[in-house]
Amino acid sequence: MDIKEQERRFLKNHQDYLALMGHKTRISLELLDLTPEEYIPKPTDADYSLGIFDRYFAQKVSDRNSPITEVDHEQHKLLKNTPFYQILRVRWRISGPLHDEYDGNIRTLYGVVDWNSAKIQKANVIMPGISSKLANTLQFYKAG
Repeated sequence: MDIKEQERRFLKNHQDYLALMGHKTRISLELLDLTPEEYIPKPTDADYSLGIFDRYFAQKVSDRNSPITEVDHEQHKLLKNTPFYQILRVRWRISGPLHDEYDGNIRTLYGVVDWNSAKIQKANVIMPGISSKLANTLQFYKAG
């Protein structure tokens, strides 16, 4: 019996238990079959005009060594309703100056490399290993 079948049986037994106890579970059996599919985002012209867009990632909660999968917004919405996956949104800069610009000690513009590097560091605290997935801070960058 594979892991997915074991999880399905456990949840089914758990749902039966909750039903007998007069409770309802918020986990549907459909969510058990949900497996994230790798997605490669394609920033739009509007995204490039804004200079930023959101990227979404998922990883199994039960296995911190499981692959981190980039998912689209729709998968992200579905996966956040399951207890089986940790999800993460990363705001990714895709246009503008390469590095932060300053007027004296005051940052006037965020740079793509500096912004994305900071976001990767924060994301790696929440989802260790994502820094390998986001190694290229200039991914999707387009010079203005």
